[in-house]
Amino acid sequence: AQRSLEPIVSAWVAPRGATTPLHFDRHPNYLCHVVGRKLVYLWPPDTPTIPRNAPPAENTSPLDAASLVDACELRADLRPGDVLFIPEGWWHYVVTPVTSVSVSI
Repeated sequence: AQRSLEPIVSAWVAPRGATTPLHFDRHPNYLCHVVGRKLVYLWPPDTPTIPRNAPPAENTSPLDAASLVDACELRADLRPGDVLFIPEGWWHYVVTPVTSVSVSI
């Protein structure tokens, strides 16, 4: 299938304490952090210990990602002006310790 050249742009406004489910995106993205702070934990696509949910939510996992963060070897502590590239298919879990704003492209 041919991919569209039109970028997918999303704005993320999160209150203090917000988290995402453990998931992966079906496209590569740049997470551009604007306000506050975000902790992003990442795992490669072939991580054998991360099960997938059934379709159509197969890009999410039923695991409680909070239980995995201590063993996570790849993490980013995003501050205003930081940009994190997240490759297509990479599992990630986001924690927002303070109110934050990000844009993903």
